[in-house]
Amino acid sequence: MKANHERHPTDHERRWLLAIEAEMSYTGGRWPVALATLDAFIAESEAGSPHYLDSVALNLRATIRRATGDLSSASDDAAKGLEGARRTGEGQLLGFAMVGRAAAFFDEGRTAEARALAREALDRDQLILNDFMVVEAAWLMRDLGLVEAYVAWLPRKSDLPWASAAELICSGQFLEAAEALEEIRYRPGEANARLRAARQLVEEGRRAEADVQLQRALAFWREVGATRYLREGEALLAASA
Repeated sequence: MKANHERHPTDHERRWLLAIEAEMSYTGGRWPVALATLDAFIAESEAGSPHYLDSVALNLRATIRRATGDLSSASDDAAKGLEGARRTGEGQLLGFAMVGRAAAFFDEGRTAEARALAREALDRDQLILNDFMVVEAAWLMRDLGLVEAYVAWLPRKSDLPWASAAELICSGQFLEAAEALEEIRYRPGEANARLRAARQLVEEGRRAEADVQLQRALAFWREVGATRYLREGEALLAASA
């Protein structure tokens, strides 16, 4: 697409490439770059140049804002993203937006609304999730007690490494999931898995092993400024001391 854009540049393709670059910056742990790209993308849309990927950009920014503890702004982005995705009726946009909005609900403590939206997503004839959202949905469905229904959907994507990591999450194998996500190079997903693995190890009384996972998770969360996860990890670190 990039080569085609260079030969035959269009504004639509330029912004499509920006959305892809933002996602790659997010998954690779370059969050300041991702946020700057997303802010510019969304600003263009709000200034009167809407784009097919508006809901994706909004939900991706919401994901970063949730991690940094800005739940109010994240909720606003996720709500707008879902509203826009519903207007399009496009399955690939709706899957991303429904999971993103449900995750925002859950983080706000609005569990009933999160579960209702997650169930609506799972009840769709064709739930479409790709790449890192397959993993993010696994965390959400586990937290909401909807793992069984999500696992039933996963075999359709069983040949993808993202789905393999999601299966490990669903089965509670967090350390193995972290290793799988490290191999994929999904850095936020890996850090989340290591944080959850650490909590699991603390509960099992394996404090030294928990500390190893915590330190690796905390190093990433500090790097990207994810204050919400830093607080969780530091509280767990104190509890495991």
